[in-house]
Amino acid sequence: MFWVDSNADVIESADLNGSRRRTLYDSDLVNPRAIIVVSSTGSLYWTDWNREAPKIETSTVEGQDRRVVVSDGIGLPNALTYDFSSGQICWADAGKQDALISLSLHRDGVIAVSKDSSKFTDEYLPEQRSHLYGITIATTHCLPGEM
Repeated sequence: MFWVDSNADVIESADLNGSRRRTLYDSDLVNPRAIIVVSSTGSLYWTDWNREAPKIETSTVEGQDRRVVVSDGIGLPNALTYDFSSGQICWADAGKQDALISLSLHRDGVIAVSKDSSKFTDEYLPEQRSHLYGITIATTHCLPGEM
């Protein structure tokens, strides 16, 4: 398993039983927010809410080959997911009040937009005001990659 800690500004990993815990990254992180694993490529992607220089980064799950993949035109990349059918990384941007690629987190609710037509399809607005921080894509078939 992998996680970000926004208080300590680190990215860590461990086995599912908590053993072999290790820090993958503890530098050049200001406010890491979301993280995903793309098992089919052995890649990690994470967002950093650094208000001076927001970004989305990637590396291998072993913590190698770290690089910035998106830094221009984003505000506060908040939620992150991977669309296996298109091979796209999708995120919601709390700083821009919209989303890039195909998803949107807006008005303290979730707005669905067709990735094919870019047209509004549905929305979920909770009755009670809340702060939504995560989003993911679920498929009806088994995902590629090894577990």
